[in-house]
Amino acid sequence: MYICLCYGVTDGNIQDHLDDFGNKTSSKNVHKACSGAQKPNCGKCIPMIKDMVDHHNNKITIGELSDTMKQVTAANKKPETI
Repeated sequence: MYICLCYGVTDGNIQDHLDDFGNKTSSKNVHKACSGAQKPNCGKCIPMIKDMVDHHNNKITIGELSDTMKQVTAANKKPETI
């Protein structure tokens, strides 16, 4: 689906960029990367890009969740008394 009609950017383009980038980012950086370094023209795409970026930035992978749970479990473990 086309997200940015001004520059022909699709949701697939945006998702591919987010998947390749991996780290947290901003809608401004994503638009710039996917549009060939162009500034938004009409701006109608920004809310959808922002939603996709927010979803990307807030993802917790199974590995991250597992690591967090291990840390919490270790911190809450009571020392054994002899």
